[in-house]
Amino acid sequence: MKSALTGVSSFESLFRAWRMLYERSSARSRQSRGIDDESLLDFDKGPSAGCREIARQMRREGGYRFAMLRAVTVPKGNGKDRIICVPTVRDRIVQRSIVSFLAAGDRCRLANDVSFGFIPGRSVGDAVKRAQSLRREKQWVYKTDITAFFDSIARDVLEEKIVHHVRDRSLHQVLITALNCEIAPTSNSKNKRIEAVGIKSGKGVRQVCLYRLSLPTSC
Repeated sequence: MKSALTGVSSFESLFRAWRMLYERSSARSRQSRGIDDESLLDFDKGPSAGCREIARQMRREGGYRFAMLRAVTVPKGNGKDRIICVPTVRDRIVQRSIVSFLAAGDRCRLANDVSFGFIPGRSVGDAVKRAQSLRREKQWVYKTDITAFFDSIARDVLEEKIVHHVRDRSLHQVLITALNCEIAPTSNSKNKRIEAVGIKSGKGVRQVCLYRLSLPTSC
């Protein structure tokens, strides 16, 4: 029986992940670039060869090596910044291949009445309909949020959860490697803006968007 890692690192799985990324991306996000300066449009010039190279990298001794993340500051309505981290195209393909595998058959046991993200067969529209249904049934709604939640997650705790919830042990190392990705060195001014929102090396997980990156085309 082949391992989960063998499955997600196959050419077929990686190429499906690539097509999904490309087809779901906007024209603008296809120009976004990671630290290797490669865009979706660049990768599309030779996707088969690119996916075969990724497959070889995932199967080599020592495992796949994720690149550092390119940070983009996006102004929020309250005057603060949102930091979006852009992975390389190749890292996005690997992540998408793993996500597709884990989502199929609810391998992480995430499906429940209130979960819609990464659940096959559920969409944003389904989440809206569920919210509207609850609004008709309930008199009050309590809204809350956790400040800088993703940037505050303890990585050692998350690693324990990965080992506990992800049954496919061959994926543990690549998942833990991905969650430990850090932002690539940048200018002093941008570093200050990153620090201002509470992002610290070694703590938390970086907010990454795989699909529709609403970013400047120079990113």
